[in-house]
Amino acid sequence: MRLVRIDNASDKSLIMEYINMYLDLINIHYEQAALLGIYDEVCDKKTKEDAIGRLNNPKYKIELLVDKAEVIGYVRYRSDDTKTQEMIVNEETEGVCIDQLYVKEAWRSNGYGKFVIDKLKESYKKLSLDCYYGLEANKFYQKMGFIPVVTTYLSWSS
Repeated sequence: MRLVRIDNASDKSLIMEYINMYLDLINIHYEQAALLGIYDEVCDKKTKEDAIGRLNNPKYKIELLVDKAEVIGYVRYRSDDTKTQEMIVNEETEGVCIDQLYVKEAWRSNGYGKFVIDKLKESYKKLSLDCYYGLEANKFYQKMGFIPVVTTYLSWSS
C-alpha cells in the first residue's frame, strides 16, 4: 500500500481515475443531502473542472491510494492554519486540513482509510477536516481520534 502524489502533469489515466472517484464522492454527498431533504448548492460547483482545477492549485496536495497496481482511493488536503481553541497545539505546529478522503466502495472497511490517516499523522502534527452531514465516514473519523465540532449558521433577515 502506498500514496502516490499526482498533479496536472501526471499520467492522464491517473488523473481520470482521480476525477471519476471525485465525481463519485460528490454523488454520495448529493444522495446524503437528499435523504436529509437538503439541496446543497455547493455540490453544484464540484464538477470535473473543479477536480482538474485542484490539480493545478499548488495549495492542494492530491495523493492516490494504490495497492499493488490498483488505485483504491485518494486523499486531497491543504495547509491548515485554523486558529480555534480545539485545534491549536502550538504556533510552530504544521497541520493539514483533509479536504477529501475517498476509498472505493468495494475496498472500504479493509484498513485503507486508516492507512491514509496514519501516513498523514506521520508527516503532520495537526489534522482537521469537515465531514458532510451524517455520513458513515463520521464514525470512521471519530474512531481515528477526530473530535466532532458542530457549527450551525442561521441566516439573518430584517
